[in-house]
Amino acid sequence: MQLQSIGFNPNKVITPDRLVPTEIETGFRSQEITGDVHDPGASLMNGISGHAGLFSDAYDVACMMQMLLNNGTLE
Repeated sequence: MQLQSIGFNPNKVITPDRLVPTEIETGFRSQEITGDVHDPGASLMNGISGHAGLFSDAYDVACMMQMLLNNGTLE
């Protein structure tokens, strides 16, 4: 599909100036969350989990959703 941005742990591969803080977490980590999964369970699994942790830009998400609308094909 030639997706460029989709993946786990974006803070390890994308420069900080391209990441936007997404949460000020006050319970589990007590810090601002940027480029890290919000879910505490997925965070404990190094940010890679089947239920949380996948990051992407809007274009790659749109490609994935269009593929689903097209029953598994992207044209």
